[in-house]
Amino acid sequence: MKKNFTYIYTDIIILAASIVSILLSFYLKSIDSNVFLPFGSWKQIPETCVFKSLTGVRCPFCGLTRSFINISAGDFAKALYFNIGGIIAYLYVLFQIPYRTLRLINIKFNKDIAYAVNTHRIFTIITTIILSFAWLVMLKK
Repeated sequence: MKKNFTYIYTDIIILAASIVSILLSFYLKSIDSNVFLPFGSWKQIPETCVFKSLTGVRCPFCGLTRSFINISAGDFAKALYFNIGGIIAYLYVLFQIPYRTLRLINIKFNKDIAYAVNTHRIFTIITTIILSFAWLVMLKK
């Protein structure tokens, strides 16, 4: 049975985005509430949240970059400060790497991999709920 090209393309995009996200979280630096990129001297990355720019309210994803950077640095308390759902989101992105790789190399699905596929669906739902809850808590502050 041939895989649909759209699914393969989607898997490649998600796999690449996941790898880049994790690698950048080790490369970037978070100082206070700012993110810096090391090019010669450290260059500050401007805030890019369109939702916050338009409404003045933080979105559910605000703080995830800083949270990912602090998780990669091993500072989980600071990661939770920037986004309470950051650790779950980080694990979700990290899980995409083996999951999408297995889908792309088209391994025969045995019970362990079938379990991972079902776990992926559950993990997606849980991550969405946690990020939504974190956003609601953040709005009350």
